[in-house]
Amino acid sequence: MVVLSWLRTPAHLLKVFVANRVVNILDRTLPSQWFHVPTADNPADIASRGCIPSQLVNHKLWWSGPDFLRQDFSLWPSQDVASVPDLPDLKEVGPSLIGHVTGGDDGVVLLLERFSSLVRAKRVIAWMLRFKKNTSLPKEQRNFQ
Repeated sequence: MVVLSWLRTPAHLLKVFVANRVVNILDRTLPSQWFHVPTADNPADIASRGCIPSQLVNHKLWWSGPDFLRQDFSLWPSQDVASVPDLPDLKEVGPSLIGHVTGGDDGVVLLLERFSSLVRAKRVIAWMLRFKKNTSLPKEQRNFQ
């Protein structure tokens, strides 16, 4: 259900790692093509819930998948959109950055858009400013720390 909520969320609201994968998925598919499969019908849940290998050998769901996949699409379980988690509860939602740029240089905006966080952008800009200052100072007065 969490993945379904990611797929229905604008990528800029998600953390970079998740957003990159969501964009990759949505380049190839539509959100309407994705469905939640209940645990009772999900073969992946068998292995992740402690089933031992000797039980998997004869496990019909593991080898054949859920029965509804062999039926007409109209007979598949209905999708309950109301049960998709709200975004504020998801830890993969990135921090909200609200800013206002007035009359500034477009280069600054482009520079800031290259970084995944404001902290990282500030650190890089500080290094650039230190470099600029050091190039105008004599070698003995330069700051290398």
